[in-house]
Amino acid sequence: MATIRTILASVTVLALLGSNAALAVTLKQRQRIEAMAKVLDSDGPKRALERYFHLKDPAEETAGGSGYALVETGDPTAIRVGVAVLRESDAGVSESLKSSLAIALARNPTAVLSHYDQIGPSNRQNVCVPFIAADDPNPDAEAKAALARAERALKTVHDPALAAARDACLGAVRDYRAAMRRNAKAAGR
Repeated sequence: MATIRTILASVTVLALLGSNAALAVTLKQRQRIEAMAKVLDSDGPKRALERYFHLKDPAEETAGGSGYALVETGDPTAIRVGVAVLRESDAGVSESLKSSLAIALARNPTAVLSHYDQIGPSNRQNVCVPFIAADDPNPDAEAKAALARAERALKTVHDPALAAARDACLGAVRDYRAAMRRNAKAAGR
């Protein structure tokens, strides 16, 4: 019986998405995502926020059990919870959650863009573009790679219902790239 539990603990559940991408979510993550969604659906976004996004135990974050890490998997249910919680969050949680949604966008753009209207105008650009200081005169390779990942992911979305959201996010990516170039030029690099 212990062998079966060991095997089940390491099983990976593949969720096939509309964009023909496959996301790997471990069984433990799937269970946490479902629990997080159950709290959202039964007790509302404030309770989900308190339970999964205000972590008191640092070990929970490093174990990937936080709501942020679950949103970053790109799982559609986790993204739904993240968007609902974003609307109820304070500045600290909001910034981290927008960053998590931007990471999720690169993994599952269809799921994130399907909630674009619910994200709210003041948060959209930060969800479309991973956290990058546009005024950094010398962005590192990871910042440039993050923009490239977001752009590649967005270009895979062909659903006409998501075209406006996709195009707005692609515009945000272009704007960030242009700002980075301007600042690098101004700094003489």
